[in-house]
Amino acid sequence: MSYSMLLFILLLTGMLLTGDCFIKGSTFKSNPIWFLIIAGLLWTVSIYGWYIAAKTERLAIVGALFSVLSLVGTVVLGMVIFKETLSIKEWIGVGLGIIATFLLSGKL
Repeated sequence: MSYSMLLFILLLTGMLLTGDCFIKGSTFKSNPIWFLIIAGLLWTVSIYGWYIAAKTERLAIVGALFSVLSLVGTVVLGMVIFKETLSIKEWIGVGLGIIATFLLSGKL
């Protein structure tokens, strides 16, 4: 995978995670429609970008990388911004997801 494709996937993941923050933020609002619209737009753009990445790279690699980056990013956002915690089993799951990405990329 090229360096530019990796940066592209990181950008897409950032857009997806920003959408996730808007979704979680909408749960604190009495009228969440604008939060939901913004989240939907961000998700739509990130999904289209994922389509472009999947067209140019192997699906197993792009899919796994995108999924694990989203997983780790969501965990970090939940812990840092929304003060959520993880159990030991959940930490193990995150670790196994990261290991799976390295195994699929062939870099380990």
